[in-house]
Amino acid sequence: MAEKLAATRLGIDPEQLPEGARLVRESSVFPADLVFANEVVTSLPYYAVPAPGQHEPYIGYMMDEQRLLGVKVRYRASRGTMPLCLT
Repeated sequence: MAEKLAATRLGIDPEQLPEGARLVRESSVFPADLVFANEVVTSLPYYAVPAPGQHEPYIGYMMDEQRLLGVKVRYRASRGTMPLCLT
């Protein structure tokens, strides 16, 4: 019941999910690396829904109460570095 209510609040019809959408119930683990100082584990259920019209690949996303940021990695051959670009 709670899952259907959450989907409805997000504007998702739980009986007819958008193509590629899925309910994720298992924990997600983000290792400690360049982004996080310590391993981050989240276990709240969520709906994963593909973004329509997304043509550029993102390696990940970050979200707070106001923003959704797509994370890309770009390689600059002239400088030989691989910066982390937030868009």
